[in-house]
Amino acid sequence: MNTIYSAGPQTPVPSDARQKRQLILGVVVWAAGWILGLALIPVVNASELETALKATLNGILLLGFPKLFLLLAVAVMG
Repeated sequence: MNTIYSAGPQTPVPSDARQKRQLILGVVVWAAGWILGLALIPVVNASELETALKATLNGILLLGFPKLFLLLAVAVMG
């Protein structure tokens, strides 16, 4: 017979409720990153900063902020 034996200890399977909670929290973190990034762009544009600094901050908010929250969401989801 083809039987596979594991030499290490058995790892417990996470419960369905825990997996669902992690998934929901991860999606909330991911969505919050996009919402916060896009919501802060008009705030930066309304400020009295230099044009180059506004463009840099808008780029960070549009591209960097969601990526950071994506990494946090992946960490939360496990």
